[in-house]
Amino acid sequence: RFQRAYKADVITWKRFEPDGNIFDIQAALLLNRQLEDLAELKLPANQGLGELVKHVDAITEVATLFIDSQPDEAAFQPIQASIPRWLQ
Repeated sequence: RFQRAYKADVITWKRFEPDGNIFDIQAALLLNRQLEDLAELKLPANQGLGELVKHVDAITEVATLFIDSQPDEAAFQPIQASIPRWLQ
């Protein structure tokens, strides 16, 4: 999903400590992502109610963000190469 939305030639890193509770910020980021994905739904939908419910369930299911999965190493090689040595 990230790869479809963004393409970068150079990545600049900047560290910062967010104000407030980090878990509140993480929850807000997850909610924002869900809202953006829901906003992309085109209504009225051409599919049936059952398919629409499945699609909304897939968008709002946050467990998939926390389940371990194997990353596509080839997709991360350009990013890994641009990370400063001290951060690797």
